[in-house]
This record gives sequence, C-alpha cells and structure tokens, in this order.
Amino acid sequence: VNAAYAPTGHLILSDSVNHRLLNLAPHGAQGFDRTVIPIKLGLTPSTPTDVEFDSAGNMYVGAVNFVEKFAPDGSGGYGAGQILFQAGNGSFYDGLAVDANGNIFLTDLGQYKLLEVSPDGSGGWNQTVIAGGLNYPRDVDIDSVGDLFVADQGNNRVVEYKQIGRAH
Repeated sequence: VNAAYAPTGHLILSDSVNHRLLNLAPHGAQGFDRTVIPIKLGLTPSTPTDVEFDSAGNMYVGAVNFVEKFAPDGSGGYGAGQILFQAGNGSFYDGLAVDANGNIFLTDLGQYKLLEVSPDGSGGWNQTVIAGGLNYPRDVDIDSVGDLFVADQGNNRVVEYKQIGRAH
C-alpha cells in the first residue's frame, strides 16, 4: 500500500491487494471516513501500486504495467483517466513520484532501475534511465529541492539522487 495526500487534505491509498484506491477523509477527532474512489483504471489487470498528485491537483496512478492520469472534475472527484504510457516487457512499476515540471519518476522492479518519463512536447513521452543496478527498488519520492530518494529494498538502503543542476 502506498499513499499520498490529495490537495483536499484527504489521504489516498493505493490498495493493490483489492485492486482499488481508497479515500480517507478527515473526520475530526473521530479519525477518517473511508470510501472507495469510483474510478476504473484503463487496462486490466489493473493493480494500483502507487498514487501521487501534481500541483494542479491531477492524480497519477501507477499500476503494474502503466501510468494513468486523472484530472479533477470540479466536484471533488475525478473524470475519466488518460493512460500516459505502458511498460515494456519485463517491467513492473511500483513506486511513482511527479515533480513540479510534470516529469514522472518510476521504480521498475522487473528491470531493477529508476526511470524518468517526461513529456516530449508532441503528446508523447521520453523515457530515461536515471539509475540501474538497484535491487528491488520499491518506492521513489522527491523533496522540496528536487532531490530523489529511492527505497532500494534488496540492498537495505535509501539512495539519494541529487537533481541540482540537472536539466529538466
């Protein structure tokens, strides 16, 4: 299970075991109200492995073999999704992060690497390998200055990749 805070302050969980996203809404001192987010991922099988939000409130859902983007619908929910790209053979996406420029970072368990996927300006996507040689990379996150942190589970470490001076 991975989680991210939506711009509304709700905690969104990717529940890969039950193939769904959960919305945990704050409920005062009582804790959280839990509801299933009524979206259907575009490909099957659809196993959400991670969820993230960009500064515009768009929700990105990483699944085993694709990433899908959902725009807010104005009523607190989400419209139809748009599949941004699909994984190649042997890839298995697990961790997902989105930076301020709309670049998507993915951990690929099947290929033991960290990927950056960025818009190519013509509606497509460029894919760049940032790091190989990882051993079961489980998740990736970005800090406020753009440094990446990867949970490299098989090597029992967190790896930091400095983004200072790197062109995006």
